[in-house]
Amino acid sequence: MRTGLFNAILMLVCIGIQGCSSSYAKENHTGERLEISFRFQRGGIASSQYAIWIENETGKLVRTLYVTSFTAKGGYEYRKDAVPVWVSKAKPQVLSSAQIDAITGATPRNGVVTY
Repeated sequence: MRTGLFNAILMLVCIGIQGCSSSYAKENHTGERLEISFRFQRGGIASSQYAIWIENETGKLVRTLYVTSFTAKGGYEYRKDAVPVWVSKAKPQVLSSAQIDAITGATPRNGVVTY
């Protein structure tokens, strides 16, 4: 992966999150994988919401890796400050329930989370 794109991905993940780090790890015969870790500390209601996604060089969403379930399943409708950049790029309102379920999870507990 090119350094510029990698840095853009890491920047998207790290916005508003302290202690973010990432690394590449080789998997058995399947190629490379990107591991993203950060210390998560729950704050106010909307600050506990986040998404991790990959964009191409032009800023177009390529793939959502994770988004908190509350936001993806409609919380963005009445809590406009819950991951507005991801909402505008991913357009969860047009995704099927199966597509949403494939990328969501509960808001994690405080501590280090790894994707």
